[in-house]
Parts: sequence; structure tokens; C-alpha cells
Amino acid sequence: MIRVAKSEIEEDVLTEIILEAGAEDIQSDQADEFRVVTSTSDFDEVRAQLEESNVPMLSAEIIWNPQNRVEIDEPQKAQQVIKLIDMLEDDDDVQSVHSNFDITDEVLAEMACSALKILGIDPGSRVTGYGLVEHQGNSTRYLDSGCIRLPDKWKLADKLLQISNELGKLIENNRPDCASIEQIFFAHNARSALILGHVRGVILLKMAETGLPIHEYPPLQVKQAVVGVGRATKDQVIHMVQILLNKRQDFKEDEADALASAITHAHLHPTLERMQGKG
Repeated sequence: MIRVAKSEIEEDVLTEIILEAGAEDIQSDQADEFRVVTSTSDFDEVRAQLEESNVPMLSAEIIWNPQNRVEIDEPQKAQQVIKLIDMLEDDDDVQSVHSNFDITDEVLAEMACSALKILGIDPGSRVTGYGLVEHQGNSTRYLDSGCIRLPDKWKLADKLLQISNELGKLIENNRPDCASIEQIFFAHNARSALILGHVRGVILLKMAETGLPIHEYPPLQVKQAVVGVGRATKDQVIHMVQILLNKRQDFKEDEADALASAITHAHLHPTLERMQGKG
């Protein structure tokens, strides 16, 4: 595409020059410039003709202009395509990404209030659990969960680095919208409390580095939201997580706690948004 300022030449004069050189079209709908459209095979000749005619050009570059476009009218398909393009654009080996799809206004409006992907985290010095859910409307869907396990013989600094690296991979691969973590933790002694404080600090720092909003909830509130009882046992939490997510698999305690944290935010975030809107 070749761009020419309207202040430099009259449209009929420009049209005569470019059509003789093989240009396909001239677009004049922009307020202050003409846009000359040509095939790649005629691009150099059209540009040379403009230079020979002493017509100043704002820019002259070959861009991809699809002849046919595909309309996407389903939110799930739109999200898949957008995710694919994001992944391609983040790949250092990909120079540029072009597309020929259009997302309808209805789908864009639906996506604006669509699924919220939440990463729940249960911090631990030996095992840090994580759980990923997707919440939309009144439905919460299980996506993934697991544990970041750290050898006991590792130094604390190495453990913290590994937690940070693994969380970074989780965020990059899954692209959550926000994260949820328990506000406080229980420790049997001062040393355990100090170590867990370090782990929690690394997690909060990684969230801040990646620009991921993080929400914190007291343990009693998490159990109340998931089980309905603030003093629920670990087994009760695991059982209710299985029911709420419709999963029969046996979750480890740490990943169940992480999923419970994510479920808590899924249940409470509409209320929080309304309260913030009023404030």
C-alpha cells in the first residue's frame, strides 16, 4: 500500500498516474490521505511512476490484504483464534501475523462479559499447589491443576527461584485473567512461618511482574465459600471441590486448596465488582 497526502496532489491526477502504472484501486475515504492499492507484482512499478512524477509519498510498503474474510459468530471460536494469534505474536521466530477474520459485534459484547479464567495458588515451601478454573455466568469449569514439588535438600533460594519459574510458565501457557490466594497461612512455628512468608512473597511478586491481578481471601472465607462451613476439614474441602467442578479424580490436598481458592473468587467476584462500582 502506498500512502499519499491529499495536500500534495488532486485525486484525478493521482488516479491517472497510478492506473497507467498498473495500480488496482485508490482509496480516498481517509481525511488527509489517499491510499493506493496494487498487487505485489506491480508495486515497484507504481512506486517508481510516482517518484518519476515527483509525487511525495507518506509511506510505501507491501502489506497483506485478504480478498475473502471469515466471520466468527461464536465466542468460544473467537477466543481460540485470538489465543492462537497471541501465541504466534509472542513467538520470536514469527516475523508478522496476518488474519482474515471478523468478530461480530454481538460476539464481542458477549466476550466482554464472558468467561473469567482464574489461577488459584496454595503456597508451600515443599509443595505449592495450583488450580485453574474458568467461570462464566453461574458455571465454574475445571481446566487444570497440579503441584510444584521441591526437593527438601534444596536451598531456600533455589526453591524460591523454582517456584517463580514454574509460576511464570503456568501464566504464559494458560494466560489466566487473575489469580487467587489465601490471605494468611498457618504455621506450627516461627521458622515455618518465615519460610512460608518468603514463598508467598515470591508468588505475589511474580503476579505483579506479569501484571496479573491477585485477590486474597482468608482461609475461613475460602472454606465457607466452598464447603459452607468455616471450620471444614481437608477431606471436606477436597470432596466439595470434586462436586463443584464435577471431577471424580483424587486431588492432592495442595491442588484442592488451590482450586478452592480459585472457586472462592469465582463465586465472590461478581459481588466485589458491584461493591467497587458503587464505591
